[in-house]
Amino acid sequence: MMEAFEQRVVLRWIANLGGRLERFRWAQDGLLRFLGDEAEHLELDLQDDTRKIDAEGWTAIVAERLAALESVEPSTLEHNLGAVARLLNLSESEATVMSALVRERVVPQVEDLFETLELDELRVGDSGVVTLLSAMLGITRGEVVEALSSRGRLLASGLFTTDYRSDCQPQALLTGFLQSQAQPIEDVRAALLGEPLKHSLEWEDYDHLPADRELSANLLGRAVSERAQGIHILLYGPPGTGKTEFCKTLATKLGLKLYGVGQSDDRGQEPSRDQRIGSFRLSQKLLENQSDALLLFDEAEDLLRGDNDGMFDGDRSGYGSRVFMHRLFEETRVPTLWTVNDPSALGPSVLRRMTYAIEMKVPPARVRERVWQRILAREQVQVPAEEIRRLAEDFDAPPAVAAGAVRSARLTSGGFQDIRRAVHSIAKVMRGAEAPPRAVHSVRYEPALINADLDLANLRNRLVGLDTRAFSMCLYGPPGTGKSAYVRWLAHELGMEVIQKRASDLLSKWVGENERNIAQAFAEARESGAFLVFDEADSLLGDRRHAHQGWEISQVNEMLTWMESHELPFACITNLMGHLDEAALRRFSFKVRFNFLKAEQRATAFHHYFGLDAPAAVREIDMLTPGDYAVVRNRARLLGSENDPAELVRMLRQEVTVKPNNRREIGFQAVVH
Repeated sequence: MMEAFEQRVVLRWIANLGGRLERFRWAQDGLLRFLGDEAEHLELDLQDDTRKIDAEGWTAIVAERLAALESVEPSTLEHNLGAVARLLNLSESEATVMSALVRERVVPQVEDLFETLELDELRVGDSGVVTLLSAMLGITRGEVVEALSSRGRLLASGLFTTDYRSDCQPQALLTGFLQSQAQPIEDVRAALLGEPLKHSLEWEDYDHLPADRELSANLLGRAVSERAQGIHILLYGPPGTGKTEFCKTLATKLGLKLYGVGQSDDRGQEPSRDQRIGSFRLSQKLLENQSDALLLFDEAEDLLRGDNDGMFDGDRSGYGSRVFMHRLFEETRVPTLWTVNDPSALGPSVLRRMTYAIEMKVPPARVRERVWQRILAREQVQVPAEEIRRLAEDFDAPPAVAAGAVRSARLTSGGFQDIRRAVHSIAKVMRGAEAPPRAVHSVRYEPALINADLDLANLRNRLVGLDTRAFSMCLYGPPGTGKSAYVRWLAHELGMEVIQKRASDLLSKWVGENERNIAQAFAEARESGAFLVFDEADSLLGDRRHAHQGWEISQVNEMLTWMESHELPFACITNLMGHLDEAALRRFSFKVRFNFLKAEQRATAFHHYFGLDAPAAVREIDMLTPGDYAVVRNRARLLGSENDPAELVRMLRQEVTVKPNNRREIGFQAVVH
């Protein structure tokens, strides 16, 4: 049974047509058939259902039922439709058209009536359909055309859209909202917008973006206070780097409310492109007079594609016009934050309408550690402070990945190792390959265990006392001699964080990707004020005279360009100095050779790594490195020999014998008598 007020609405429409059925003879049979089929729902008194009732008889029956319904209270739907009309300042005729088209979507009997009268596909250009609708609603044909035109408030508000057939229809956002309300809504604006988004990170968690963070805050603050139009900020970067969370934190910092746009349709499913644009326009309309709001359009690639795709692909939808979308961008009154993963998918016509763009990157270790601490506390998972530091250092995990890993551990009652396993699994699939593990530095670095051709202690004192940080280093020599460890120690002494890039982090199978990754590494170091370190530099700065492919040359050229302009410390580490390009060698401020330990250093290293006095024999073992001591220490722990000096010496000798440049032959040898 229909609600009494909804019966009244339908019967009023039918009464409006009653005196004009001769004009719409093609609709007369359908209308009479509808009344017969829906008589029970409309509570029509047929008296004797065997009696043949003509059009005149139906008119009397409808008028009789309308008189009985004259004093019924408005339905919840009617109340909420009126609230929407007042909120958007709709004219009386616009409100009438809106109520009819919404009811066609949410009241089954109205849907049947529209289908019977062939009004279910409402094309503004169809003169017969528009004339019939205007007669049924009791307004003029011109008022219907004006209400459904692109100049009208219905389309301009985003409440309605037109598809590629020019069908005018209400957005699912509106119909779903109205259909789901069991009670009259007092604050329609709040109900349509939903709750403002809440932040989970802090302003300090974006210390690695100081300039972008401050500029975007100042820009949005002034834009809101001055009611500036057309303010758009683009945030781009790989998935999980905190783009959405940054937007929430930014809004909180400014004391503004942040509303998400088009995140789901009326059924909680993924919205269509037109639904998202309609939601954006509606949100703009609802907030245009507010001075405390921002909008977030998350994952906006489906809207902001290049000129030959999606957003500007002809006129396949009501919002497909390029001019329309340009005007929409330029006339927005509420500052909007847009997030995308890959900005290369956006066309120049979109990019040049952005006010500012921020590249979001994986935060540095010190920020990641704070994020880990906060997530662990929120999920009530206990992890020792030292292990939290290791998580931050070992994994370049963005906040979203860290949150997922901790949640997994909580649900399975797991601990630190389970978190590591979860982070590793996600990082692997995001990367598309197994990431080389980061080195574990469990022994305190000792500068006395460096044998270099330059006084590194004096170099440290000089560099710490300088105002400039513009220097570069090439550290070369045999593996394990402490090159990477020295750079980390020097960075610590300079009060700088290290960004370390392996060749595998930068080299790609895609043309041009190597150069892009190199540029991003230097940019990341510049923006975070970090000491940049390239491991396996011979793979990045190989001698161009021996290049076989064009990309090998362009890759070296890219490195050389950045080396000349970079204003912060960076170091290249290699075991193969002879493979480096000559032009690269000329650009290093310092070229330092790291060699095997001297005799006295071997004894010092023995005590440093094993905590034992060094036997005399250890001084006689040539070609030892700090790395050899670290390997032997780990092996001795596994074998239970860490307190046996003689066995430790034997293991150190064994490490030396397997080195490729050791003259001593390995294996069985013939004995000559």
